[in-house]
Amino acid sequence: MAAQSDLETEETRKVSASEEQYFYRIFLNGSLDENPKNYRMASPLRHLDENDPPVFFVCGSIDGISTQGENFRNKMDVLGIDNDVFVIDGAPHVFLTNPDWKARALNYTAAKLDTYLKN
Repeated sequence: MAAQSDLETEETRKVSASEEQYFYRIFLNGSLDENPKNYRMASPLRHLDENDPPVFFVCGSIDGISTQGENFRNKMDVLGIDNDVFVIDGAPHVFLTNPDWKARALNYTAAKLDTYLKN
């Protein structure tokens, strides 16, 4: 849900260098420019292979485009792994605080889990 799956993007480079956005610098011991090895190792995109299960992204439409996992989903397509993204119209990054957005996210997630866990 609203996950970052590629930590080597230009957006991550900008955010990790920002004084206001210190999460990346604390988590990965510096900015992307200062510590690219840690970002590469922590990036889920770098760890995908043909043995991975389906992955489904849930995010808000007014969240950053990076939470839709486009690069991750493209690589999954190449590997032949099922994937999808469900974008909640009008929702921000913190969409679980709104009962309607939360219900939509959970209904989508339950349907996906139901499909794959029954098989």
